[in-house]
Amino acid sequence: MPLMDGAAHVGEAVESVLAQSVGDVELIVVDSHSTDGGPQIVRRLAPGATVLDDDRRGPSAARNLGVEASNGAYLTFLDADDVLADGSFGVRLARLDEEPSIDAVFGRVEEFVSGDVSPAARRLLRRPYGPTAARLGGTMLIRRKAFQRVGAFDPRGEFIEWLARAVDAGLRLASIEPVVLHRRLHDANFGLGPQAAPERLIGALRSVLSRRSNEGRTDR
Repeated sequence: MPLMDGAAHVGEAVESVLAQSVGDVELIVVDSHSTDGGPQIVRRLAPGATVLDDDRRGPSAARNLGVEASNGAYLTFLDADDVLADGSFGVRLARLDEEPSIDAVFGRVEEFVSGDVSPAARRLLRRPYGPTAARLGGTMLIRRKAFQRVGAFDPRGEFIEWLARAVDAGLRLASIEPVVLHRRLHDANFGLGPQAAPERLIGALRSVLSRRSNEGRTDR
């Protein structure tokens, strides 16, 4: 879980992890010099969590650091302002257990407008999506060995770039119907706010196409 000045919402994210009714869950939070007390909230709610420091290199670099520090056989990536659905880990893990040849499973995402958004800011937000199939870091549960086959996230890139590498590496990806992630819409959202310019995604797609062209795989 990357964290940077997310005290307003990180408590809900942590509580949604603690509420998962599966075996041992290893929570790793990578904090980028927060000044609002977010790491303290994490430690208070989850004394067993690992809280690491990062140098504000971005969420992808923070996730890489979290993976390096983790020990689990499965990985998923939760943003500090999102919330796991009840049973999120269980339904994804069950699908992987049913078919050992599957490398990663994705559930559905449902968006909601954060309760702390002012009426004026709410008018600027787009309408939340209902339950939607989505290949996101937060909807994915992946076997650790499969993640290692693909490699780390590009610190400058988007999840879509890593996902393209996963497809090119031949990973078997499956989707399930249950909602596994509730994604928060708010005026400071890193990925969905005004700062999420289309150029970022265009740049990621260009990187994917350039790599595939160099590898002779422009047909995907």
